Amino acid sequence: MAKETDARARILIVEDELIIAQNLKIRLEKLGYGVTDITIDAEETRTSLAREVPDLVLMDIALYGGNDGVILAKWIDKNYKIPVIFVTSHTDSSTFERASKSMPYGYLIKPFNPKELYNAIELALQRHKLLRQLSSSSHLLGSVLQSISDAIVVTDKQRNILYMNDSACKLLQVRFQDTGKMTVDELLPFQNPDDGQAPEEWNLARVRDYEEVEFECRLDIRGRKTFQQVRLSKLENRIQSDVPDGYLVVLRDVTRRKRSESIILNIAEAVSGEIGDAYFQRLTGQITETLQVDFCFLGIVDQDHPEFCTIAAMGSRIPDSPKPARFPLSGSFTELVLSRNESVVCQNNAGSRFPDDTLITDLKIDGFAALPLISGDGRTVGVIAALNMGELEMMNMQSSVLQIFANRAAAEIERQRYEENIIAERNRANEMNTLKNNFLSNLSHEVRTPLNSIIGFSSLLIEELDDEEQLKFLTYITDGGKRLLQTINDLLDISLLESKPGGLQFHEIDLAAEIRETVGMMQNEARDKDLTIGYPDEDRDIRVMGDHHMAGQVLRKVVGNAIKFTEEGSVTIELDTASRENGNYVLVLVKDTGIGIDTDFIPHVFDEFKQESRGMARKYEGVGLGLTIARKMMHLMGGFIEVESEKDKGSVFTLCFPAAN
Repeated sequence: MAKETDARARILIVEDELIIAQNLKIRLEKLGYGVTDITIDAEETRTSLAREVPDLVLMDIALYGGNDGVILAKWIDKNYKIPVIFVTSHTDSSTFERASKSMPYGYLIKPFNPKELYNAIELALQRHKLLRQLSSSSHLLGSVLQSISDAIVVTDKQRNILYMNDSACKLLQVRFQDTGKMTVDELLPFQNPDDGQAPEEWNLARVRDYEEVEFECRLDIRGRKTFQQVRLSKLENRIQSDVPDGYLVVLRDVTRRKRSESIILNIAEAVSGEIGDAYFQRLTGQITETLQVDFCFLGIVDQDHPEFCTIAAMGSRIPDSPKPARFPLSGSFTELVLSRNESVVCQNNAGSRFPDDTLITDLKIDGFAALPLISGDGRTVGVIAALNMGELEMMNMQSSVLQIFANRAAAEIERQRYEENIIAERNRANEMNTLKNNFLSNLSHEVRTPLNSIIGFSSLLIEELDDEEQLKFLTYITDGGKRLLQTINDLLDISLLESKPGGLQFHEIDLAAEIRETVGMMQNEARDKDLTIGYPDEDRDIRVMGDHHMAGQVLRKVVGNAIKFTEEGSVTIELDTASRENGNYVLVLVKDTGIGIDTDFIPHVFDEFKQESRGMARKYEGVGLGLTIARKMMHLMGGFIEVESEKDKGSVFTLCFPAAN
């Protein structure tokens, strides 16, 4: 298969898998090539090259002992200038990108057939041969580079222009023969877009050997602003001394990409901060102006009537043009977009293609480009379209702009619907809350009134009867009624607090008077358990801010809780003051000698319906709402409750009321 002239091409195999290497050697010899050596790592390769320099190297990227074939290939190119073909099983993009930076002459993916191997070697040898010839002749260099679409300019070290390919002449609008007296700085006056100064990277003298410098900049060409991606590298001739060293400048025109980025940025800035219908209207208006089309509309599929498309917004460059609110989907281009779930572009003759489309006929549209709006869960919720009364020339850049903002518009529709659902749910919750409050109000009257009657008449009968057994039964009735009434009161209080009632009346409260009143009300309950209840600071006059009714309830619930869980000893109330970061407070310390609270339960002492003792064996009555209500009331008044306790030794509940100024 090999040509006679290539039959003696000598090849070095660098492969750490010996079986693969031997198989490769056999293949090469069958193709008519000679194998100078087989090496497994960088050290052996350097030794082999010192003995005999081949015409080409076939090299694996990953070598024995962790050696990197890419680094070794760069070393071979620098010291021997012979072509290297990578032979590897790695197909990932990162490996290919890293390998490509070493400028290999080929890249074979294992496994490969003899024809692929032969073609790769022949192309590499021919390319190497051409490059050697090109280094001695700028004419030959130009003949090869003419096929490259990037603009290429070659200069000597004095920045004089040695060569330009046709792409460079076309981009710069100048003939190569007219650049004889020009320097590369005059030919390529690169500028930073921001300040108009030459980019810092545009300094050929700073380009080091085997280094490529890349940057983007602006280049004005005969009054037309363009943006270029520039790559600089140093050219060093080691073959003929009469061919000067120099620099290679490669330009790629990225003006369209930059303009697309600018359009997207301008539209994004124009619609930033807008949401809902305002966003849709601003977006369609900006797209209309930016893409220079007559109309842009954003339509949403009607959820109640899916046979119609509702126009959420329409931008227009035509004054006094009709702006329909919605249109039927049947026979429209929008129906086609939604059914295909992909973009549809019609450059012209839209009227003849969609004769039943009322939007097309009413607006006299000739060309359009439309994209579906797809929500995050994959549903098609609408369409965005650019419409023109004349022929529509839609470039890739404009399609990209529409696609980007179609995604953003779909997200906004989804957000808007989610917000509408939240509002509807909130309204339903408010309605249910109103019904609950009405029910609680009725419950307060219908339950508490007969209970108060039962308790009242039972108390009267206790005073009238002398029979011990009857008195015992009446006492059970009275105590049970009071217990039930307290439970109902707690449930009603907690429900009303959760519904955040208004009407709190904040004013100065004589806290000492409230405490004295509470102690007086609790005396009988404490006396029944042989407990003493005391307030040593009866003469003090301390004012706090809060709601008079709530303050009294809090005191009664906390003092009542202390009496409830104290079997012997006393309940004492003390006053103190404290300053916190958010203001000054008056502290009411309710101390008892009761059963105390277990350390593990203290974090839950204010939780609803929780008591330390549970089940049928629990000793103390109640549903566990008293302290919960007290804490909520203190919070509404701007205060808080703290607790300290030790099991079997008692507890201290501290009520912190905001001090009156």
